[in-house]
Amino acid sequence: MDEFRIVDLRNPEKPEITELHVTPEGAASRAFNLKLVRAGHPSRLVCKVYWSDGTNTNMVRLYEAAR
Repeated sequence: MDEFRIVDLRNPEKPEITELHVTPEGAASRAFNLKLVRAGHPSRLVCKVYWSDGTNTNMVRLYEAAR
């Protein structure tokens, strides 16, 4: 299982970083207790999730799911 670093973008002056061992969406959803998806409107951007596969660092943006 991969380790994900989640950077909270909701407070740009003080980003918080959380690390979890699940899928990117699962890690961020657990960190924020929100349903998050990989595609969405820029106004619903919640975080970026970073992880490394040993040689590369990857990142995905996650958005709050529409209700």
